[in-house]
Amino acid sequence: MNIISRDAWGARPAKSATPFTDSRLTHIVDHWPGEPRTLANLGSEALLRSWQNYHMDKRGWRDIGYNYAIDQRGNVFEGRGWNVGGHVLTTREDDQNARSVGFLYMVGNNEAP
Repeated sequence: MNIISRDAWGARPAKSATPFTDSRLTHIVDHWPGEPRTLANLGSEALLRSWQNYHMDKRGWRDIGYNYAIDQRGNVFEGRGWNVGGHVLTTREDDQNARSVGFLYMVGNNEAP
């Protein structure tokens, strides 16, 4: 499997990163954007940059909220990556985002992954 790096899709640097280890993994989270439009023919890199900007600028998160994103063509994009935990700025020790791995399926408008 070829994983497209953050640099290749034009990701911004994360505000900070929380180290993540496999021993802390308690769950895997699947996401989809819930977009009413069809995403298959849109530029995946531009979509990822827009979602990252939304997460960081509007929600105040450290980075994009997903460890990896998979588009309709089967491309796998590095989001936070495997060794980075939670995306939400928190001081809580029980931050569930720091104990999970999130995958984004870039589907919309009733598209099947």
